[in-house]
Amino acid sequence: FYGFFKNKRIVLFDTLIEDYTPPDEGDKTEAKEAKEEEKEEAKSEEKPKKKTGCNTEEILAVLAHELGHWSLNHVLKNFFISQLNTFLCFMVFAFLSKEVVIFRAFGFDTEPALIGMMITFQYIFMPYNEVLGFIMIIWSRHCEFQADFFAKQLKRATELKSALIKLNKDNLGFPVTDWLYSTFNYSHPPLLERLKAMEKVE
Repeated sequence: FYGFFKNKRIVLFDTLIEDYTPPDEGDKTEAKEAKEEEKEEAKSEEKPKKKTGCNTEEILAVLAHELGHWSLNHVLKNFFISQLNTFLCFMVFAFLSKEVVIFRAFGFDTEPALIGMMITFQYIFMPYNEVLGFIMIIWSRHCEFQADFFAKQLKRATELKSALIKLNKDNLGFPVTDWLYSTFNYSHPPLLERLKAMEKVE
């Protein structure tokens, strides 16, 4: 989901569709399939193909989740947070760029603006960026839970849980994650946390 106002867009990739095969790959395998059909005819039993992707109801549940981001204005809120952070960073830089001590500490006899910007954003802001990154991860996880709850309100909780399980399996995701590590590093809550959150009584 991206965009603002009338330019909002929700993009669902074709790989989300159950048993989807890209057209180019399908053309390349036509010759091989013809040969394989002859071999398959000789076999009395066929092994069931492993299905990937989501069915129609599950895709609608994923769409309901994305509509939750739209309804709750998550993109717009993130945009304002980003702009506020940029304003604060340049305001602090404007203040620190006048401090000669900072340039002398890094071995510079002059005070070029570009060097001051590099020192400020790469070194002085390092602790701030770590704290801000953690806060933004918490905020992002909160937005995901809100979007899941929005889908639940649209009576799509069962299908969304099924879709999340399938997508996690298709992407070879590991369902068990240390809660402390995921809190500091995962912008999206782990699968089990999202499933438990949707099972809670309103």
